This record gives sequence, C-alpha cells and structure tokens, in this order.
Amino acid sequence: MGAEDGRAGALPRYDYGAPLDPTSPWPKFRRNLAQTGLGGVAPVDSGGAVWAFETGNGVFSSPVIDGEGTVYIGSADQYFYAIDADGRVRWRFRTGG
Repeated sequence: MGAEDGRAGALPRYDYGAPLDPTSPWPKFRRNLAQTGLGGVAPVDSGGAVWAFETGNGVFSSPVIDGEGTVYIGSADQYFYAIDADGRVRWRFRTGG
C-alpha cells in the first residue's frame, strides 16, 4: 500500500512490484497486478467540493489516477479524458472507436 516518503511535501509512494508510477494511488485498470480494484486510499475532507463528470455515453472501466491527482478515463462516447482533481477537463482525445 502507500508508504509516506520522509521528506516534507513529498508525494506518498506505493509499491506495486512492477514498473508502475509509484506516486499514483491508482496507476492501472483495477489498480494493481492482482487486479483487485482495492486500494489503500481513504477519502479526505480537503475542503473542496465533491464533483462528478458526465461523458456523452457510458464508462465501462476503472479510471487511472496519476501522482498529481489527474483522472484518466475512456468513455463509449469515443473520447479519452484527462480530468483535473477539481473535476475540470484538462484535455480530451477523440479515439474514434
């Protein structure tokens, strides 16, 4: 699970036993090599608003979240999205399929 780096201001680090981003709390589909879909990330009250993101069609997989909190998700609306931690679209890419 996550283990804090001893440096002040350092991002939490996760040991996945594979070449995945160690600062990401959810670096791949179903999070880990065993594909459990379970994580050690607990909700926190950061004072920010809870947000939802609506795509033009269904989402049929789990997201990937990088170390900065950007959420990446594909949708059946034929777009792949990067969504900031505050719920705003950073970019979207038309996949065509």
